[in-house]
Amino acid sequence: MEAEHSGKIALLHDGEVVGVYEDREAAYSVGVSRYGIGEFSFEEIGAQPIFVSLPMVDQER
Repeated sequence: MEAEHSGKIALLHDGEVVGVYEDREAAYSVGVSRYGIGEFSFEEIGAQPIFVSLPMVDQER
């Protein structure tokens, strides 16, 4: 998929690619209409992943 769609946006739902779009706006619009806000994700095909390190949270407070 990467060679064929590099730079395009993959729309994901339940861990599966459900569509490929030219830009984030198109992927977002389709994602919201099909799955609702917060029920999908999207990422640029071929882009390096971004890792975020979050501090531990004390849940007993």
